Amino acid sequence: MKNLSLLSLQFFALMFFCWACREVFEPEVSSLDHNILVVEGYIEVGGGETSISLGRTNPVYDSASLSPVLSAAVNIESEGGSSWLLNHLGNGIYSLKDHIPEDQKYMLRISTEAGEYWSEWITPIITPEIQEVDFEKNEEGVIIYASTLGNEDARYFIWDFEETWAYRSAYRAYYRYERNTNQMILLKEEEHAYKCWKSNNSKRIILASSEGYQNDHIYQKELLQIADRSEKLGERYSLFVKQKAINREAFIFWEAIRKNSDDIGGIFSPLPSLVSSNLYNTNNPEEPVIGHISAGKSAVKRIFINKSEVEPWRTLIPEYIRCQIFDVPAKEYPNIYWERFYVPLIPNCGAPVCPGFLISTTECADCTARGGFLQKPDFWID
Repeated sequence: MKNLSLLSLQFFALMFFCWACREVFEPEVSSLDHNILVVEGYIEVGGGETSISLGRTNPVYDSASLSPVLSAAVNIESEGGSSWLLNHLGNGIYSLKDHIPEDQKYMLRISTEAGEYWSEWITPIITPEIQEVDFEKNEEGVIIYASTLGNEDARYFIWDFEETWAYRSAYRAYYRYERNTNQMILLKEEEHAYKCWKSNNSKRIILASSEGYQNDHIYQKELLQIADRSEKLGERYSLFVKQKAINREAFIFWEAIRKNSDDIGGIFSPLPSLVSSNLYNTNNPEEPVIGHISAGKSAVKRIFINKSEVEPWRTLIPEYIRCQIFDVPAKEYPNIYWERFYVPLIPNCGAPVCPGFLISTTECADCTARGGFLQKPDFWID
C-alpha cells in the first residue's frame, strides 16, 4: 500500500494560502506537478466488460484535471498463467470483452513509457443480486434507490448507473429547405428530429456496507434524485444500475475519495489526507499511484419509469420557454439561413395557394440540437 499523505499535505497547504490571502496569491506550483498515474477500473469475471481508465495528474492550475495515457499496454494476468490484453478505445480507456474465470486471483499489469505498474493479487468477489431498484415521489421530485442482501463474502458495495430518457422538441418540423433548388422538401417519417433520447452516467461515488444493516440487508440505498419538473420524467425514463461487491481495502479507498469529492465527483478530485492504493511502480515502489483496482462479477438491473407513474408531473425545459413560430413568405427563403438557425415546420396555407411557411429556430424544432440522439436504444421498451 502506498501513502499519499505528503502529496495531500502539499495540496492543502496550497489551498490554505489561496484562501487566507485577501489578494490573489499564485505560488510556484511546478513542484506540485507530480505527473502521478491515476488508475480507475474493475476486472469483470464470468463474462461482461472490463474497463480500465488511465491518466496522469496535471499541475494544480491546469485547465484539465488529468491527461489521458494513450500508449499503454494493459494486461490482466491470472494466477494460473493466463493473460488478457485490453484494447485501447481512446482517451485513456482500455477495455476487454471476454470470459475471465471466476475461480482465480488476478493482477493488472500496466506498461507505460514512464515504467511498469502492477497491482497486488486480487481475489474476485461474486456480487449478490440486486433485490430491488424502485422509486418514490416526494415534494422535491423522485428518489430512486436500490436494495440488496450482503453475505460473509460480500459486505462492501459500490454502485454506478446509466440513465436514459426520451424527450421531444417544442415543435415538429415536417420539411427541410433545399438551398440549391429553393424548394421545401417533405421529410420522411424517419427523418423527423422530433423525438430524441439522451443518456447520462453517474458522477457521485455511491457506497454502503451491509455491516451497518440488520441481517446484512441494505434497504433502499439512495442512488439519485430527479428534481421536480425535470424533463427526464417528461415522457419515459430508464435507469441501468450496476452493483459491485468490493473488499474492505477498496471500500476504505473509495470512502476517502467520496468524503472529499461528493461536491465534484470522481477519483480525480482533490485528495484526502490519506489514500492507499493496491498499485505500484515495479522499479520505484515509493512512487505514489492513485487508484484501487477490484475484481468480481457485477450484478445489474434496469427499470423504466413512465410519466404516468409520477403524475402530476409538470415538465419545465428552460430552452423551450422562448420558443416562437414565425411566418416567412416564400420570397424570403433564400435570405434565411435555414440549415443553421431555422427549421421549416409546415406550410402557412391560409389561402388556396400557400404564401409561405411557418418556421422556428433549430433549438426548438430539432431535438438533436440539445445533444440527444435519434436512434432508439436497443434496450428501449415503449
